[in-house]
Amino acid sequence: MPKFLSTVSLRRTKPADLETLFRFQLDREANYLAAFTSKDPMDLSAYIQKHIRLLTDPTVNNQTVLLGSTIVGSIDKFVMESEAEITCWIDKTYWAKALPPRH
Repeated sequence: MPKFLSTVSLRRTKPADLETLFRFQLDREANYLAAFTSKDPMDLSAYIQKHIRLLTDPTVNNQTVLLGSTIVGSIDKFVMESEAEITCWIDKTYWAKALPPRH
């Protein structure tokens, strides 16, 4: 059984997280696989503006995924057409990697 040095956790997304999360969505393959993408995924300003607005929306729950203290992605709950939806984005570096069990 592998030993893990860090654990996975969630915390509320902060504005300071957004530039890191923006970099994850620049990956072409990840962007292609995503259900929701920006018109111009290279536009940092538009990304920050959109996500600052979402951080203050009481109907959206934005969480940053951490491995230890490293940001590795995000997970968000929002409402679309009266239905709760979940979206997540994990840094491609961590795709297909084993994650530590949560105790």
